[in-house]
Amino acid sequence: MYEARFDDLLACPSTYFVIVFEDVENQGKIVASASLVVERKFLRNAGIVGHVEDVVVHPDYKGNSMGKIMLNALKDLGLSQGCYKVILDCDPKNVGEYRRRRRHPTARAFVIRETLGVPRTFC
Repeated sequence: MYEARFDDLLACPSTYFVIVFEDVENQGKIVASASLVVERKFLRNAGIVGHVEDVVVHPDYKGNSMGKIMLNALKDLGLSQGCYKVILDCDPKNVGEYRRRRRHPTARAFVIRETLGVPRTFC
């Protein structure tokens, strides 16, 4: 299942970027990860928007600036891809944490959930 998803992401070059931190002293255990999805739009002169999602740091590794490093790296990567803005999508319960890190919410987002399956091939 995960290998198939990885192949789907690889089929969309310059669209999906994932940063992973691993603890090489602990058998390569994954301890943090974050993603950037690059969206090509018709608006804003066919502009490009970056969406930072799925930011996660293992509880035992919090306080080591991994989240900050990943956010800054994905922001820079988005700008290097030509994004006119990079948006951090997060769960409302995490807004306070990002405010403390000088990230400022600008709008409200709504989640629309479907019960239908997502097509396997999406590019």
